[in-house]
Amino acid sequence: MKKTITNIQTHFVELCSKLLRRNAEMASNEGTDHSGSSLSNRLAKHFVACSAAVAMAAGTVGDASAAVVTWNANLVIPATIDGLYINVQTQATGSAGSVVAGWDINPYSATSLTWFNATGTGMMRFPGATTGSAGNLAIGTIVGATGSYGSGAVVVGANPGNWQLNATNYFGFRFIAADGLTHYGWGSMLVGSAITTRSITYLAYEDLPTTSIPVGSGVVPICSAPTLSASAVAAVCQGSADGSVDLTITGGSPTPLSILWSNGATSEDLSNVAAGTYTVTVTTNGGGCTATSTLAVADGPAPSLWYADADGDGFGDADVSQSACTQPSGYVADATDCNDNNSSANPGVASDGCDGVDNDCDGSTDEDATFSNYYVDADGDGYGAGAATSSCAPVAGSVT
Repeated sequence: MKKTITNIQTHFVELCSKLLRRNAEMASNEGTDHSGSSLSNRLAKHFVACSAAVAMAAGTVGDASAAVVTWNANLVIPATIDGLYINVQTQATGSAGSVVAGWDINPYSATSLTWFNATGTGMMRFPGATTGSAGNLAIGTIVGATGSYGSGAVVVGANPGNWQLNATNYFGFRFIAADGLTHYGWGSMLVGSAITTRSITYLAYEDLPTTSIPVGSGVVPICSAPTLSASAVAAVCQGSADGSVDLTITGGSPTPLSILWSNGATSEDLSNVAAGTYTVTVTTNGGGCTATSTLAVADGPAPSLWYADADGDGFGDADVSQSACTQPSGYVADATDCNDNNSSANPGVASDGCDGVDNDCDGSTDEDATFSNYYVDADGDGYGAGAATSSCAPVAGSVT
């Protein structure tokens, strides 16, 4: 049944179109009555209503009887006060409206991108806006009777609907075709590093009057997904929010690219994030191509006590410490140094020599040295007398 209805609609619209063309021929051959209207003009009202009724009866955007007319335009828009006048249907262009019969749209300006439109035409504003000029529309945006239309300079910026530099921007428009009725269309414009460097790459419109058209319809925008690579830095401490992710994006078109992380961030890199798994989606302008990457930020270690190592021997002083998740400068994890002012005194010393110092930090001094008994040799004859003195080092005035 749906197919039958569609076929009836198609034939009905074709019949209306033929009647309209015949009516136009009649208009050129007859005069008007005293009331200022001709028979053909009166009939035209009925024929226009006929076409409109059939278009509305379709009930959907882009009825099966409609066709999208496309133009691979590649039109450089001069940065001048005249810009370029464009007839969407005939594809005629020129630097003055007087040389382009029935021109529809006119992008111009030496300092901005401003749209000038013929009577009955207009540039579609970003959905929801009721003032201003052409919005930068997303692929799939419906250009039709429910849109708001205007003219003037576009806005370059980061907000939704703003135009972007070094990117392909998409716009919608309406115009009065040769049939005298309103048609809707869309176009794409490549903008360089300045808004005054621009060219229209595509133009497309519905050949059925009053029929809405989605941006991108008729021409499949060419896009290529970017390549993503990322690395993560763990959180410094357990439970702390100081991890980070460094994302590198290579390629991807058309630009600008939009970035959305699973935590809601829209920046290229993440900073000051807690341990967890993060996914980023990078989308080309218009939503045609996407790339995703997922990686984990590891949790940091729990805080530990670190001990001062003033003498740099690798052994710390148990009486001087601080708590930290990573090793502070001048501190070590060991706390067994018995003399932090002497690098030769620590538990790592193999033996305790004869110096009166506890070199190996075992609580004893000189225990590994060889001791001898020394006797006082008062007359210096090499023979001692009296009580012995045990020592690991020679005793002045004494002999063994």
